[in-house]
Amino acid sequence: MAADRVVIRPRGLIIVAAVTTVALVAGSLLFWFGMAPETRALFTLPQILTLLLFLAVLLVALWFLAGSSAVGDHHGITIRNGWRQHQFPWDEVVALRMSRHDSFGVCVVDPALLRRHHTGALTMLGVLSTEGERSQRGMAGLIRLWHQSGAAPTGPAAPEDLPTKRHHDE
Repeated sequence: MAADRVVIRPRGLIIVAAVTTVALVAGSLLFWFGMAPETRALFTLPQILTLLLFLAVLLVALWFLAGSSAVGDHHGITIRNGWRQHQFPWDEVVALRMSRHDSFGVCVVDPALLRRHHTGALTMLGVLSTEGERSQRGMAGLIRLWHQSGAAPTGPAAPEDLPTKRHHDE
């Protein structure tokens, strides 16, 4: 990782997406060519295209999810969750955390942005707690960049004490 840029991607999820892609494509081909030719002949072109479209939509959704990331630089943080992307300058970030109770890293934004983003806490799907030390190093790098920007609050704060508002709290 460069000192002025931190990129966190879910390595485990990328592996799962790759294995699932191979399994679904191979399984589909085995199923198709495993059928008797007279059975395959019963499928119409629209039916075949529908099955291929279903497979493609499933794989695209899976790869969008696997493409989730959190990227920090001297300008701020960019969070990509699936196909949605959020960018925040560091002065809009209230807290960054990933406690042992969180499944994902969390970016808490300025409460003035609540209308725009519905909640103050934005889960970072690219920062999985199951990735252990790798995710912790990435979060530490994001927090370091946030502090270097001068926008982070000074003084100690326990990660569990940081404010969060979740969808189910509304």
